[in-house]
Amino acid sequence: MSIATAKEGSITIPLMDLLMALSSVTDLVSTQVANHHRRVMYITAELARELSLDAEQAQCGIIAAALHDIGAFSAREREDILSCDTLHPQRHAEIGYLLFRECAPFTCISELIRYHHVPWANGAGTAVDGEAVPLGSHLVHLADRIDVAIKKSEYVLGQVAAIKEQIQRAAGELFYPEYVEAFLRLAEREYFWLDIQSPAIDAIIRRRVLLPVLELELADAINLSRQLSHLVDYKSPFTSTHTAGVAAVSTALAEHVSLGREEKLYLEMAAYLHDLSKLAIPAEILEKPAGLTPVEYDVIRSHAYHTRRVLEAIPGFETVADWAASHHEHLDGGGYPFHQREMSLGARIIAVADVFTAITENRPYRPGLPQEKVQLILGGMAEQNKLDGFLVSVILESFERFNLLRQQTQNDAEAEYQQLKQLAAA
Repeated sequence: MSIATAKEGSITIPLMDLLMALSSVTDLVSTQVANHHRRVMYITAELARELSLDAEQAQCGIIAAALHDIGAFSAREREDILSCDTLHPQRHAEIGYLLFRECAPFTCISELIRYHHVPWANGAGTAVDGEAVPLGSHLVHLADRIDVAIKKSEYVLGQVAAIKEQIQRAAGELFYPEYVEAFLRLAEREYFWLDIQSPAIDAIIRRRVLLPVLELELADAINLSRQLSHLVDYKSPFTSTHTAGVAAVSTALAEHVSLGREEKLYLEMAAYLHDLSKLAIPAEILEKPAGLTPVEYDVIRSHAYHTRRVLEAIPGFETVADWAASHHEHLDGGGYPFHQREMSLGARIIAVADVFTAITENRPYRPGLPQEKVQLILGGMAEQNKLDGFLVSVILESFERFNLLRQQTQNDAEAEYQQLKQLAAA
């Protein structure tokens, strides 16, 4: 295994690398807002330094800044966030809160994300509906609006005076005055603005910000992976349960092969993350009722590539990246996007589970296929050396058991999805 483990039953993950990977995932939603999370993360870190916040306050604010818009699932929603000066908490902030409120290691920043669009309102912004608003939310709010105020097509130093005036004018009404004063001091330093627009902002953040290495219990790591899978599944009602089905079928298949206990847990993580980069696929393609055009199919085929590149950027996640991103590879080398013939056991399991789930679940253009057709498709792919023959035989010999497991798991996932929608709309 190439996954770095600390002690038995736990996994170590460099927090900075995890945040950068998640930032890359959210950038896939829309290229028009690329690096927004990174810039807000940098601005928050510089404000925290200027304010001499203690280490815990600064760290929570920086993590929240790196993930603050993660609940915006569509390109339109993400672009709308950046195009207007929001005066009220938004749906995406509530979804971000709901995703992370019970998700180690991010429970501490869920409230900051929830309220990061709450205006200061001359002190009234200390609470919303009787719930206290952390000052960290107001810090992220200010950093977010500073980045939005910058016209990315124009040289930044020529905009400083106008941005300072805009932010200062909103002090008290939109922004916490003490934070505005810190910003005005920072704004006098050219490096601050040049760093924000630097193409090397990743490297700058890594030099300026120190974050710990996380040691997560594997159960918490799986829960984190499951929550991250919602970023894709909740993008469209037609994808809201697919990942849950693949994860359930994968873990059930793993009982029939020689994977160790920890490897089975890593497999579950990889299954939850296998479609992570479908965030880059427009909803109109995911939900298209008719067949895809060649161009649309090319777009679809890119998602496994991005999943690998995002996940392998996290040190120690190389195996998870391989297993997660190989679900469209075939043993005959005819799959995509890497056309690999040598597939690890974990990758073979997820590949079979993905096809089984895809053809048995309901899709926007057809209902789930009956057992006879599933047998023909899976059996044919095994005979053509596209899928692992033994794993296919395991599923076909116990079709009803695997299909019932998929249905029950996806029904539970659908209920969870509907509950989140209701909570976010409340």
